[in-house]
Amino acid sequence: MKLQSNIIELIKFMLRVFEPPEQITVTECAEKYRILPASNREGGAYLVSRTPFAKDIMDAFNDPEVEEISVMGSAQWAKTTILENIIAYIIKVQPSNILIVLPTLDFARRFSKTRLEPMIDDSPELKKLVAKKKSRDSDNTILSKSFYGGTIVLVGANSPGGLRGFTAPYIFVDDIDAIEIGSTKEGDFISRAERAAETFEGIRKFFRASTPSIEGASRIHKYYKQGTMEEWHIPCPSCNKYQLIEINQLKWDYEKDAFGHKVIGSDKPETAVIQCKYCGYEINESERQMMILKGRWVAQHPERKRHRSFFFNRFTSPFSSLQNICKAYIESQLEEEKMQVFTNLYLGLPYKPDSVVELSELELMNNLEHYLDPAKPYVCPEQVLMLIASADVQADRIEMQIWGYGMNYECWILNRFKFYGDPKLPKHISGSPWASVEKMLLNTWTRTDGVPLKITAAGIDSQYLPDEVYNFVRGYEFTRNWWAIKGARNPFAEIIPTRYNVIEDKKSKYLRLGVNQEKQSLFARLKIKKPDNWKGEPIPKYIHHDESVCDTEYFEQLVSEIGIKKVSGSVEYVLYVKKKGVYRNEALDLLVYNSILAKIQNPNWIKLKENLDARKTKATELNNKSDDEKSILPNARNIKVTKTKNIFNKVTQW
Repeated sequence: MKLQSNIIELIKFMLRVFEPPEQITVTECAEKYRILPASNREGGAYLVSRTPFAKDIMDAFNDPEVEEISVMGSAQWAKTTILENIIAYIIKVQPSNILIVLPTLDFARRFSKTRLEPMIDDSPELKKLVAKKKSRDSDNTILSKSFYGGTIVLVGANSPGGLRGFTAPYIFVDDIDAIEIGSTKEGDFISRAERAAETFEGIRKFFRASTPSIEGASRIHKYYKQGTMEEWHIPCPSCNKYQLIEINQLKWDYEKDAFGHKVIGSDKPETAVIQCKYCGYEINESERQMMILKGRWVAQHPERKRHRSFFFNRFTSPFSSLQNICKAYIESQLEEEKMQVFTNLYLGLPYKPDSVVELSELELMNNLEHYLDPAKPYVCPEQVLMLIASADVQADRIEMQIWGYGMNYECWILNRFKFYGDPKLPKHISGSPWASVEKMLLNTWTRTDGVPLKITAAGIDSQYLPDEVYNFVRGYEFTRNWWAIKGARNPFAEIIPTRYNVIEDKKSKYLRLGVNQEKQSLFARLKIKKPDNWKGEPIPKYIHHDESVCDTEYFEQLVSEIGIKKVSGSVEYVLYVKKKGVYRNEALDLLVYNSILAKIQNPNWIKLKENLDARKTKATELNNKSDDEKSILPNARNIKVTKTKNIFNKVTQW
């Protein structure tokens, strides 16, 4: 019976080879054969009418003139479903090898398990064509799937070996901006992956998709600009003029004070509307949903027929509401990192930091202030809510900076220290600077209003003498929040690491920080100007410098680097390097470390301020009490005195 069954399957396969391919488009194939998994919010038979913007993208695959399809857009608008529909079309109608590239092997496995396998299992026509799973070789079934006429191979960009020996006319690259540039020693991974289609000229297709990242460093933005640059325009229900919806068209209600100024925290995102850029009509949520279905693609360069590129944002996605978009936009205005996330994931645009600049030493020195009293070295402004320290190890000393942070990351330099000695010596040995470092990190500071503060977190650069740094912080990473740190070499490394790194000895831990990305933010912050007639009011993200701490040498080091545009393959990015003739940049490095460590704390500024204000109130009440009243309070000193007296009384009684 088994032999007979195998023969029947073989005959079916041979007959299928001679069947002419079905003359349908990707969209028609998806509507005819695709069943979306129940886990999908649109589960069931696929209907392109729900996402009409998907039709032209999918059917571009059927155009013989089109070789490249690049899709740049926000999150949550069916990008991955479009990719899946094209893969399903290849399996069912136009079988051949498929290469799918994702940022890492983990991404590839996750895509296979959560997207590719459910697509196959829930669509009967596809399930008949794809080979069954083999339990003995689970890795092969996850990263390689055979079907009649071809094979799907999934690779991670961090594993270049997956490309060797495999050719395919269809190359799909998803989340292309998450792939690190120069992540392997064998050259640009995307260029190598697309060479797998080198021998299929005339029939090959390249499909690339991603949310963008930083302008100048975004791969998908680069590809988008090389193509037709098509945007999804929707008509105004009043004047019927088609338009791309942009952030400046988003309007919502908020309260105003007696002077007509916006009251902070009074935003009402539930009132959000889109204002037509032509007639001013305010489009509400229900009208927006209707207009999305009437949209159309408008190309800026229709003559580029070989490469169709598409742009899409959440304003024209049926899966996002104006209320949620508005709420995210309001929250993003508090921090640059949140604004980047909003720009990438909601607007579908690359984020352009205002920091690709060279800093001026004279301009920074002109902003010097007088908020510190040299006679009181451990007193800080009352606006400070959190203290952060960072240190850099040199051959004959350890340099340290202490910074105070207030609301919305406004910060004040409080002091700079140079602890001379041999850092190779343990802290208990004479001549070692480590004992001085420890004493300073445990020191208590006092605000001008009397509230005491301790250092919240500290980072010590472990690039030089790593073992000595590990020995100093070991055991204090979580108890005192003291960390060994290193700057990441990759210019696109995440500013804040997702977790700490562990050395082979399993005891030493360190944080690898995305210093190049943070410098972009800091260069922009250092260019912030004080308002005219400034009287000490808060300036979000402003960096204060005091003349008693910051000398000419400090500012020379602070402006010691410049951002230079670089190109890797087809991608431009900014790399911060030392200026010619400059050798020392400790001031800049320590400010970068401090800034990242402050962000890692992820402080709730309002709650932190309330807690410190409560301590301030108690301190004020105590100071207002008479000496007699203070003497009976249960503090540590009079408790000790009372205990001593009790003991003395007992001794005399004996």
